[in-house]
Amino acid sequence: MLVEGCSIRSIQRITGIDQNTVMKILLLAGNRCERLLESKVRNVPVSDVQCDEMWGFVGCKEKRNYTGDPERGDAYCFVAIESNTKLVLTWHLGRRTERDTVAFTEKLNEATSGEFQITTDAFPAYFDAIHMSLGTRVDYAQLIKV
Repeated sequence: MLVEGCSIRSIQRITGIDQNTVMKILLLAGNRCERLLESKVRNVPVSDVQCDEMWGFVGCKEKRNYTGDPERGDAYCFVAIESNTKLVLTWHLGRRTERDTVAFTEKLNEATSGEFQITTDAFPAYFDAIHMSLGTRVDYAQLIKV
């Protein structure tokens, strides 16, 4: 029902299952999907990879996180997609920091093989992270839109 676009509350009304149970099932399915992606998408020969990040927030936006809770606030989902096949090679959920960018490029290193072109936006952390994780096996370019 979630895949079909039903909200958690509508699933609760339709099935009679508590919304916490629906969330636990969603978390279980998500964790298994993550393990499946990481186990199956390994050493994929690619030619052109595009990376970007999507912004969202958990609980509240960062500027409204008065409690300082690290589990709340801004969240960025880094995504690497092979341009020709549209295959999602890897993803990483975290902050828009150098540490999370390196964690993302390390996952990308495990998912790919061979030499390829990689394109990102102008986020400065990509430059060092890509050179540290992927080394000389990639041709790196930044696409800056004007």
